[in-house]
Amino acid sequence: MKNFLFVLVSLLAMSMFTVSCTKDQDTEAPQIAEFKINNATEEVVVAAGTAMNIALTFTDNEALQEWKLDIHDAFDGHGHGKTQANARFSLQQTFAISGATAQTTQAVNIPANAAAGPYHCIIRVLDAKGNESEFAEIDFIITNAGQPVMNITSPDLNAEVEVTKGNPLLITGSITDDTDLVTVFIELGEEEEDHDHGKTQDAPIYSMEWELTGSADTDWNFNNAQILIPASTATGHYRLLITALDNDDNLTIKEAEVHVE
Repeated sequence: MKNFLFVLVSLLAMSMFTVSCTKDQDTEAPQIAEFKINNATEEVVVAAGTAMNIALTFTDNEALQEWKLDIHDAFDGHGHGKTQANARFSLQQTFAISGATAQTTQAVNIPANAAAGPYHCIIRVLDAKGNESEFAEIDFIITNAGQPVMNITSPDLNAEVEVTKGNPLLITGSITDDTDLVTVFIELGEEEEDHDHGKTQDAPIYSMEWELTGSADTDWNFNNAQILIPASTATGHYRLLITALDNDDNLTIKEAEVHVE
């Protein structure tokens, strides 16, 4: 009888322990309910030497603990040859928070010498039990006074460019820099699924990179680019990408939509 009572008490104790542990287990990840930079989620441009303001709202089923900020460049391989590659801005920081819901704003100062170009801002949040949210990301552009300047006189790349198969896409103008250009890259390639004609071809229509090897290459002319649209090109919408990199590691990017008919 004593053995039976001992076993019964042990089983009850184990059951209570199991229930207690189950209640303590929290596997639900916290959420990033709001994430904006300068009150926007896209097409964010920040000048070097100024601050950008990050606004965030986090939620959790129990209790929040901290959020993580990761800012780094998105130059994607640009930055070779003559470039300094030493001024790209990056920041990794962790901030404590509490409660089931937390709203916070964080000012991030962009150094005056930060390299111009595209950057990623990535946010993560953890709760008190160590569960981590999926990351949220906003891409933004840093500009500065010393970056390459694109002086494109034709066509108007702020509107959709129309071009006919078998004809050239003529770009007039130049790219200038206050010290020294390093590379110019132009690509006309697939943009997205075309609204009327389905998916366009995978290979770029045109792709070319110019490496400027001098010590004071301050001007590059678009006459160097001969963009011929082959007659076999699929009808559809394409992305024109133009990038210019200088020796201070400043990257200027221009994108436009081209409709080939």
